[in-house]
Amino acid sequence: AQPRPVTSLMVEGGGGLAAALVKAGRVDRLRLYVAPRVVGSDGIAAVGPLGLLAMADAPGFEIDSVSRVGDDVRIDVIRGATRAGA
Repeated sequence: AQPRPVTSLMVEGGGGLAAALVKAGRVDRLRLYVAPRVVGSDGIAAVGPLGLLAMADAPGFEIDSVSRVGDDVRIDVIRGATRAGA
């Protein structure tokens, strides 16, 4: 039997792994959660350093959906070019 191709993979492993996958161009969708709390730099980064020199170098994503989950907000984004000036 032939192996079936992987068409979807959920990865949850910390900011370092997330950054490595984004840098490698292996991320086509992100699910982000925003809580009504201000943690500042005391929190843990969802995505580690990407080594960007300018905002224009940041990988672009487009908002696919936004929903409320309890007190939090879930934002699903998909890979793509951002709007000019955004």
